[in-house]
Amino acid sequence: MYVRFVDRAAELSILLGLAERGSGVPIYLYGPEGCGKTRLLRELVARLREHSSYLVAYIDALEERDPGRAVAGSDELRRLILDAVRSAGGGPLGVILVYAVARVLASIERRLVEGRHVVIVVDDVARPLGLDSVEAYVKSLLRLVEYDLAEKNPASVLVVASTSEGLSLEKLKRHPTWVSVKLLWGLPREGFEELAGLLGAPGTELVGDVWRFTGGNPRALIQIATVYQWNIKAWLRDLDASIIVPVLAEAKARGLLAELREVLEDPDSIITSATPGLQQVGQLLVEHNLLIYKAIATLTGESIPANQELGIGRYYAWQLPAYRILLRKHLQGQLGTPAW
Repeated sequence: MYVRFVDRAAELSILLGLAERGSGVPIYLYGPEGCGKTRLLRELVARLREHSSYLVAYIDALEERDPGRAVAGSDELRRLILDAVRSAGGGPLGVILVYAVARVLASIERRLVEGRHVVIVVDDVARPLGLDSVEAYVKSLLRLVEYDLAEKNPASVLVVASTSEGLSLEKLKRHPTWVSVKLLWGLPREGFEELAGLLGAPGTELVGDVWRFTGGNPRALIQIATVYQWNIKAWLRDLDASIIVPVLAEAKARGLLAELREVLEDPDSIITSATPGLQQVGQLLVEHNLLIYKAIATLTGESIPANQELGIGRYYAWQLPAYRILLRKHLQGQLGTPAW
């Protein structure tokens, strides 16, 4: 479903400025699943691809079947990347895509690059590559910026990779000279309500409930509106069965329920108390994308303020407040009662 671009004017303006000026290191755009990274990056590429002074490529690294759907951007660069994908050997398409774009850019003809602004976006890079390969891949992107493309005299170079995989952040935070990590969060309340209106929300009270469960996450809002027809109970029920129950079972098997209760009350206890058990439960929740480290500057240079109601601490936050609410219901033995 196509939804009009909503409430990302500041972030888009910053990316457009970086596209014109260039960045000396790759940008690693990091944030909760469904917070709008893909929509923002696709909008960036759509704005730039019509200008002949820009050479642009967008790669959807999560595409599993159709390379044509996975690659967008300037026609000449898109053709080169698709040719490289077709000539590659077997393997998962996402892995082939992310290495194909690096290979094409390393050997691209000078005439295509010289004097132009080069913008490369690799979306959701960590999942197909796996954690063991993320560091090496980001280092290869840095080499593209500093050497392979720079020697062909572009007007500027901007390389952006994105992910919601929190464990990949732990690896890249160790290399601040390789990469600039920036945080993208969900929509603010006003933008969230605007999007809900575009989706045909049946009333302000219901929108308030959706806000409380999603914390401004646009993909969750779109899913509730389109897949569940605004039936929040059905959405919560499926969320519980598919995500919460398996994580809770693992925490129980590992003897981490007491620590889980502590993190439910204060996600920052992973750092402020820092017992081995809290570290383990924190890693479990980050690995399953329930919890996210958020003490990182956003694209606009701001920080995300703590919010007890939404489960946002100074250092960590629940990716969706619904995760925290459902886990708490389980641990209190109240799952059969209404969640609001």
